[in-house]
Amino acid sequence: MSNYRNRRNYENLERQIFDGVGEYGIPQIEPVTYEKGCEWIGFNYAKTCKETEKKGVHMYNDTVTVFNYYESSTTGVGIWYPHVLSGVDLNTDKGAILKKYGPDSTDNAELHIVYELQDGKQIIRDADGKELQWLPPKEWMRQVNDLLDDTITFDASDNCFFWEGLWDNGPVNDEDYRDGFYAYMNNRYDFVYLVSSVGGPYSVIPHFEILGK
Repeated sequence: MSNYRNRRNYENLERQIFDGVGEYGIPQIEPVTYEKGCEWIGFNYAKTCKETEKKGVHMYNDTVTVFNYYESSTTGVGIWYPHVLSGVDLNTDKGAILKKYGPDSTDNAELHIVYELQDGKQIIRDADGKELQWLPPKEWMRQVNDLLDDTITFDASDNCFFWEGLWDNGPVNDEDYRDGFYAYMNNRYDFVYLVSSVGGPYSVIPHFEILGK
């Protein structure tokens, strides 16, 4: 086994020199179309899959809607700003989450969102290709109202949640729902998660890692 590992590591490190992109020379994977037919599974399930024949592994192909809450300091009106993001990776395998984060974890979802770095700014593209600048939570809250819909934040608080689904009804007035919009979504739909932890922005592989419960 050790000889195999040494040979494999030698081939990976010495023989295959890839052209990379960006500051760290990370290899860029180009998409291809596969037409032979297979059952596609997430890369996070590939290692534990017991029947690998006719299985294909995909990465970052889920769609979620992230909701950011803003309450006006002048009117007191609270609005949820939705952002539909495709090309994300959502893991709701509780066993895998416990294995990764430990038995004390109370989280039910792990969300990976990639971003692009443009002029020092973290840019996330929504499902329509619109560029959203990521801002830290307090900076996002300090914006004027007109900019809130064009930016996004991830906040481990009651002001941010995500849903595995596509919300296409625009911003939501929290007062339109008796117990609030989050309570409405949580009671009506499955796969609604309040953000409990935010990791990132990570720079080597540009992405955020977000946990929800």
